Amino acid sequence: MAECLEVAVVTQGRSLDETLTNLRSALTLHLDDEELARAGLSPAPRLVVNYETVAFASGCLA
Repeated sequence: MAECLEVAVVTQGRSLDETLTNLRSALTLHLDDEELARAGLSPAPRLVVNYETVAFASGCLA
């Protein structure tokens, strides 16, 4: 799951690369024709990405 902290945009993907690509696309669509400075937004908004993977080690669970 990834979200932009300064704009109401949240997305997800099957991999980290896909998640970041989806976030960039969502931001581009959301901010289409928007003047960032006039909207009070940074030209480089802060992003938060949480990425979880499955542990594949055998015998690690009791």
